[in-house]
Amino acid sequence: MILLKGAHQTGKTSLVARALARSRTGGKKAVVTDIQKLRLDRLGEIEAFLHALACSLADSLELDLGVETAWESRRLASSNFERFLKRALGGKRERVVWAIDEVDRIFPYPYASEFFGLLRAWHNESALNPGSHWQRLTILIAYATEAHLFIADANQSTFNVGSKFELLDFTREQVAALNTLYGSPADERGISELHTLLNGHPELPQRALYELATHRHSLSDLAKSATNEVGPFSDHLRHLLVSLEERPELLNSVREMLRGAATMPTDHFYRLRAFGILGGDRARDATPRSAGSSPS
Repeated sequence: MILLKGAHQTGKTSLVARALARSRTGGKKAVVTDIQKLRLDRLGEIEAFLHALACSLADSLELDLGVETAWESRRLASSNFERFLKRALGGKRERVVWAIDEVDRIFPYPYASEFFGLLRAWHNESALNPGSHWQRLTILIAYATEAHLFIADANQSTFNVGSKFELLDFTREQVAALNTLYGSPADERGISELHTLLNGHPELPQRALYELATHRHSLSDLAKSATNEVGPFSDHLRHLLVSLEERPELLNSVREMLRGAATMPTDHFYRLRAFGILGGDRARDATPRSAGSSPS
């Protein structure tokens, strides 16, 4: 089990793609399930969710085995899904790496604990039984939101086992290295200003350096247009705005913070940090994610 945690738009999907490419080069069968494509709003029960997941895996693994051959109405959905996956692994000579992207979209649904409990059970069985099918399966989970907000029972959680990696903000030195890869469009002072403006965000320096390198903009012009509707970061900012507008309770917490409120509900802080709207380690230390610019 490999856990990859990071706020939205910080490079998780890109890193997953690189990990899968490396796995394929190493002779493994690598597949990815993007939870966004499963239309969870139409899969209200565990049975429908796991069946859709099995069909997606069957296509990705290019199995001759049909999902229905492992699915029996008298069995629990989790038993059917496990039975299907064991048969799928048994039909593959190579190890399988299964990446699940945007997995925190599952968290609010009633079957979340059962699903993640199932993954945890496979992880445990792999450790206890070296000859099991699960020894040939690596599961890579990419997510943004704190899992404990939605999974109350720690014994049912996948997120406290396995190997965990967290995508952190870029340091000034990392921005300088990225600047070199773009042909050094920013000088030493410009690198510091860029790092301050974007507060180490892992994605935005690439956009900024691309603009500087290809359109020959000055850093001063870039900073002035940073919050424009058609500026270099407009789609990123629009994504944040839409995320807030869809969640009035979070929008209210951000407004209260900007008005000087000392703290906010802990779950609001973690969710806002996952969206990339806030920074900080605790709710009482919350700051706008890009502290180098003035919020409005």
